[in-house]
Amino acid sequence: MRIQELAAARHMQDLAFDIRELHAQIFMLNNSYRNPYHMMVWVTGGEGVMNIDGTLYTIAPGQLLLMAAGQMYQVLNNHLLRGYVLSFSDAFWERTPASARNCKATLFNNARLQQLLVLDDDAGASLTKLMQHLLEEYQADSYSNKPDVLAAFLKIIIIKAANLRSLLTISTHNHDYRLYQRFLELVNQEYHQQHNVAAYAKKLGLTTRKLTEVCKQYGGEGAKELINHRLIVEAQRLLQFSEQPIKEISFSLNFATPYQFSNFFKKNTSQSPAAYKKQFAEIGI
Repeated sequence: MRIQELAAARHMQDLAFDIRELHAQIFMLNNSYRNPYHMMVWVTGGEGVMNIDGTLYTIAPGQLLLMAAGQMYQVLNNHLLRGYVLSFSDAFWERTPASARNCKATLFNNARLQQLLVLDDDAGASLTKLMQHLLEEYQADSYSNKPDVLAAFLKIIIIKAANLRSLLTISTHNHDYRLYQRFLELVNQEYHQQHNVAAYAKKLGLTTRKLTEVCKQYGGEGAKELINHRLIVEAQRLLQFSEQPIKEISFSLNFATPYQFSNFFKKNTSQSPAAYKKQFAEIGI
């Protein structure tokens, strides 16, 4: 990393914002990483393979990877990858105007729906220019309003990323859609402790029936299915990447017994937790 980049990184460390060029050395192959912040990986050259929460993605120029805070990933293949890696925290995002908040929620609250976006040439060229301008501003000498300028660039990139795939066809003023986004936020915050649809519905001032209808309308699945998916993703992360025994994992996810956790996991994945964990141990992940 150059001196300019180091200085910029130190200056922005407390703000939890970072942008850097993507190159072959930025990720160690087969190392497991857990995102502390939201991440955007824009690929302009080369090719590679990434494992994100157990799903393999082949990445190539013109592709934008979106990873929400907390997601696990590995780079399994990296052949001359080039581009940009942008990461930011929720706290830094609060610097952006409220009018852009829905864009970030649309992209990251249910990241699996748009984990990998493919951009056309015009959209890709526009995004590359924005990333380059943002990187140059990030590396520039510090000044009092620099974080606000970086936040403005971030806002533009997030809005463009959302609109490029027509992800904002739903009105940002739609009350039910805002409830759906709020539900996803609550699940991300509380799934370790709360698995009950009724509890989430109560916090949102809804009946369980209304919450399920809203989830099916905007997420394609019921509220219970979305909660279960969040639990399964976290369970898979822990089984694949942590050294915790299955008993500890079951209790950390608020299951009454390991037997209850095992039944839940097998019902949703057709594998027992032990079998799932063993398959990764055997291939050395």
